[in-house]
Amino acid sequence: GAATVLFFGLKLGGIQRDIAPENLVYSQIALDATVGAAVACLLIALGRQATDLGGRAGWLSALLSQRQLVQLGVFSYSLYLIHAPVLALVALLNRTLQLPPALALAVSFGPGVLLAIVCAYLFHRLAERPFMTRETRPAVQRAGLKA
Repeated sequence: GAATVLFFGLKLGGIQRDIAPENLVYSQIALDATVGAAVACLLIALGRQATDLGGRAGWLSALLSQRQLVQLGVFSYSLYLIHAPVLALVALLNRTLQLPPALALAVSFGPGVLLAIVCAYLFHRLAERPFMTRETRPAVQRAGLKA
């Protein structure tokens, strides 16, 4: 499952405590690909579990139908486009401030992720939304959201 993919990917990717600076980019690529594969495995497993309920909505459906997650889905493409540059800037800031690894990780996953979400929403409003056609806006509005 997802845990197995993540474990072997971390081992094969050489993710260790002491990564030489010249190998950091390759290790980051391996980590990103591994976490992506693990999340894909998890989503597949959860999707199969949800469909095994005989058509009844399960906890996964209820979770993914929450208003906040639906709103996040409205600008998820912008989040996909923006998250890497924003998190790279956060990593650069962490390195510039010479934060200890644990604190740098906390800053990246806490304020860094929140900053990526805010920047993605602004990008959606400024760059993506103006080009949405009239046909796509009603679908978003039917979900009870403002596009």
